[in-house]
Amino acid sequence: MKPLSRIAALSPIQRRLLARSLARVAWFRVALRMHSVASILRRIELRAGAGPANFTPRDAAWAVHAAARRLPGTYCLARSLALHELLRRSGFDSELRIGVARSGPGIAAHAWVECDGMALESGTATTAFASLGDLPR
Repeated sequence: MKPLSRIAALSPIQRRLLARSLARVAWFRVALRMHSVASILRRIELRAGAGPANFTPRDAAWAVHAAARRLPGTYCLARSLALHELLRRSGFDSELRIGVARSGPGIAAHAWVECDGMALESGTATTAFASLGDLPR
């Protein structure tokens, strides 16, 4: 299926969620070059809302991952921050997790988002990473 026909096949809610996700992933890629993760998390919490969402956390994860795949060079931290912000602004209680795993000669790190105790990930097995603990809100 061609990319435009895939977009046309999405519901209006999915298209808006995908467009919003593209903008947020791009924004966090830039923000990470200029700000610390702690200051970004503070800004996310300042904008946390309690409004009703017309999507589920899984829908948001799909949209953010689809957006990140279309922006070459996007790593897990920018993707996870975008998802965390999208969920927090929509009233979901999500947590950003950063973990490490010793694999081979070096240390591997990974960021992911958990919502209701479940990791919203596609691809990477978060169980292979030990979370560094709760990040400040």
